[in-house]
Amino acid sequence: MDSRTKYLIGLDHEEFATVFPFHFIFSDNLEVYQVGPSSHEIFGITNGSKISDFFNIKYPEISFSISEILEHSNSYFILESVKHPVNLRGQMLRLKKGNLVAFICSPFSSNLENFNKSGLKLSHFAIHEPVIDYLLLLQTQKTSLEDAKLLSEKISQKNKNLKEAKDQLEKHTENLEATVNSRTEELKIAKNKAEQANQAKSEFLSRMSHELRTPLSSIQGFAQLLLHNKKDPPTEFQQTDIKQILQSSQHLLELINDILDLSQIEKGKLSIFMEPVSLHDLSEEILGLVKPIADKAGILLIDEVSTNKNVFVTADRVRLKQILLNFLTNGIKYNKPKGWVSIFSEVLENNKLRISVVDSGKGISENNLKNLFNPFDRLGEQFSSIQGIGIGLALAKQLITLMNGEIGATSKVAEGSRFFVDLSIDSNITEKMTINTPQTEEIPKAAGAKKVLCIEDNPRNLKLVERVLSEDENLQLLSAPDGEIGIDIARSHQPSLILMDISLPGIDGIETFKQLKKFEETKEIPVVAISANAREEDIQRAMDEGFQDYLTKPIKIELLLSSVQKYLESK
Repeated sequence: MDSRTKYLIGLDHEEFATVFPFHFIFSDNLEVYQVGPSSHEIFGITNGSKISDFFNIKYPEISFSISEILEHSNSYFILESVKHPVNLRGQMLRLKKGNLVAFICSPFSSNLENFNKSGLKLSHFAIHEPVIDYLLLLQTQKTSLEDAKLLSEKISQKNKNLKEAKDQLEKHTENLEATVNSRTEELKIAKNKAEQANQAKSEFLSRMSHELRTPLSSIQGFAQLLLHNKKDPPTEFQQTDIKQILQSSQHLLELINDILDLSQIEKGKLSIFMEPVSLHDLSEEILGLVKPIADKAGILLIDEVSTNKNVFVTADRVRLKQILLNFLTNGIKYNKPKGWVSIFSEVLENNKLRISVVDSGKGISENNLKNLFNPFDRLGEQFSSIQGIGIGLALAKQLITLMNGEIGATSKVAEGSRFFVDLSIDSNITEKMTINTPQTEEIPKAAGAKKVLCIEDNPRNLKLVERVLSEDENLQLLSAPDGEIGIDIARSHQPSLILMDISLPGIDGIETFKQLKKFEETKEIPVVAISANAREEDIQRAMDEGFQDYLTKPIKIELLLSSVQKYLESK
């Protein structure tokens, strides 16, 4: 039996069972040929049993026949257990030898209690399994709630004790100060413990994000080596499997980054820089970024907002850009074929401006609208082919709250959805621009202007770069507030040069650089680091990774211009 799995991925049976403990392999008549240890222990599957006796296929909607399974082999399968409260999800793989089919899978449930009822333990999972992190996150949240309940009960008891002490004040005046101090100290200790528990959760998320990125980088790297192996090139079938590994690992990386952003907000470490933001300038920049994405998807992009040249709102420009990009990209992803997405604005009462993004998609039901801004809730789209983890809108709500604004959505099933944010209008600048600014036409950039992408989360530093490079009409500056958006923009616009901040939110500049080198359209673009980390070891690390140059903050204009000119001339 040790040789059964060697032809699948080069591992013997024990190694294969360690990596994929929930797998099972079955023949054309649905008879189980080989089963992973965790599948056997939890679901009772044994060699020789019929797999259809244990599961029904929930997605895709097909019967349990080998012909239909193979027709949908590129789909993501969800098997519903007949007897257990948890399901299995994974990939069906046709094995070339023995006319067998392997199901590589893991347990799936949105309820922690279902995992407990089924008898699942962390020891049943492989080390690489992302479900472990999901379970730990759920368990941490549950523990935090239980700790909060205990803390509340303790505080109630202490308040009761304080009241009893107050009633006995006349008889025990000499002991009052000592009693109050004692109670206060106990409450302080309890409060500190609660804060430490929350801090521990946030630190756990931060550490786990780093620890998970390391094996993910190896998975992506070796998968790409297999995909581009010229000496022993993979078959077309194997290429499909390898691309699925790359796609899934990238999806997991996005999950880690979004969870880390939520953690930063909880710790109060996410900085917000409020300033007057030109709606015209911001909308033009955002629409320029998403237009290639919309064109590729066959979606019409309608601009009804960039004509408002004299309207300013008070907001964090980088974070507002992040929110509107999320609205627009969601509108494109969840639209119907040949649909449209529109962005427009309207003035409300109390000096507020509403910026709306409307799409012609399939819409959202009233029940699902209630959960729209809950983290990790994809409203049923987890069964679709569109990747996502349900954190983007939850982050948007947190960010808009930090900016003293409001966020909301309306939708009609089969007609489309509308997402909006309400922000305060900066009346001083808006009125001044309306009265004093003459109407002049904007001077277009020269044809063939070279694009420079600046990935920078600090608005002040970004403005400085904009001012320095704005004098050259042969340059067009693009910007992104974090590494993920920067990668998307770089792939869509393919700039001639990238200026990269190292200390970025989410994935840092080093990791963003590594991701850029993995894509064919961005791997040859020169990247210059810009960072406040001026230690020799920091500079050497970046140069060893492959950065063309390293500029330290505060930025020296002469060095910036010299570096930009140098690498643009070499293109």
